Amino acid sequence: MIALENFFPTTIGKIKDLEFTNKVLEISNPILDDAPFNDRLGYKSTYLNETASRSLKAHKWINEYLIKISIQYLKKLSYRPNHPLIPDYFLSRSGKKTGIEPHFHPNSILSGVVYLYLECNDEAIAHPPPRHVLEFRDTRLGKYFNQLEPTLPDTIYNKRQVTFEPRIGDIFIWESYIEHSAKNLIWDRRDTLVFNIHI
Repeated sequence: MIALENFFPTTIGKIKDLEFTNKVLEISNPILDDAPFNDRLGYKSTYLNETASRSLKAHKWINEYLIKISIQYLKKLSYRPNHPLIPDYFLSRSGKKTGIEPHFHPNSILSGVVYLYLECNDEAIAHPPPRHVLEFRDTRLGKYFNQLEPTLPDTIYNKRQVTFEPRIGDIFIWESYIEHSAKNLIWDRRDTLVFNIHI
């Protein structure tokens, strides 16, 4: 029996949608302003905050949008889900020189991050790229990434690890088993919407 998963690369999806991110930013700002600082994470987050979660999820159009882009991404992978997709999401706000250690998201099929806001000062503008790094790594033996968008640095060939420098309005989506990390090198503030898709 042929193990087909060993022959096909993994794709990191990337979308640019400023209209959606600006709309989310309008409601995320007051929620994150009131969110407590999470000492364990090292930044503000509404993860496991029931009050903030209810406030965010009252906006059904966010739920509908995440389902829509997830279906589009799955179709690019030639996969048609037979079960309803169920999004779960939260907000985060981090500062300069903060990061997220390499990790993956169990118990979901897709994960993603929406870049809502990046605030910089003169130092950040003068800082040579990259100013923020989002990195993905496929830890499975024999598997390589196939990008829908150019990586940082640009690559022609499939590789085990790929890196992006996100901008406001960027939405990344990937299969949840993929290990990923983020490092905020210079931005004074970084607001994101993080989501997982369950079935």
